[in-house]
Amino acid sequence: MEDRFAKPRYFFDMDGVLFKFDDTLTALEPLYEEGYFRNLLPHRLAVHCLQELLSEVPDRIYILSHYIDSPFAECEKREVLQELFPSLNPHNVILVPYGENKTDHVPLRVKENDFLIDDYDQNLVCWRDAGGYAIKFVNDMNDRHGSWKGSRVEYDDPELISSLNHIFEYAGTSEDLAMTLEPYMKQKLEVLRSHADIGL
Repeated sequence: MEDRFAKPRYFFDMDGVLFKFDDTLTALEPLYEEGYFRNLLPHRLAVHCLQELLSEVPDRIYILSHYIDSPFAECEKREVLQELFPSLNPHNVILVPYGENKTDHVPLRVKENDFLIDDYDQNLVCWRDAGGYAIKFVNDMNDRHGSWKGSRVEYDDPELISSLNHIFEYAGTSEDLAMTLEPYMKQKLEVLRSHADIGL
């Protein structure tokens, strides 16, 4: 119950969210080359969104991203974040070795009011299972089958910040409403059943 009253925190993935994933890759070797992560193109609207959130609640903005076992990946990711988001607290940049669960690296564990914006369903599922609120960032290559059934935002949404803020504000509403309506719906069902029994 205490989690419900904690201040929300916002965790953003990098690859596929803040930066465009290179869909022209046909091999893994380029990922290990110096400069690969430094030169990824940003998702302009996502970057603007994060900059705006940083101006409002800087202490509650986090980066949560995997990095591969390249000698350059982790360093380049930190450098490009510093360049794009100079006000971002370096301690709020959480880079996780590839293959490890992101939720295991969250300070003070994942809470109900912790939001993850990520493009990868498995990360979202793990986040939701850990008790947080997961939002899928739909880019131009990751939602071909529409498998994610939770909240989502679109990479090319010109009102991306408004869409995210709407989710942040009403995240718990559907769950709370369902809990409130459940006893009422059960009662209505019993009434309908009784009417059916007497032929009404």
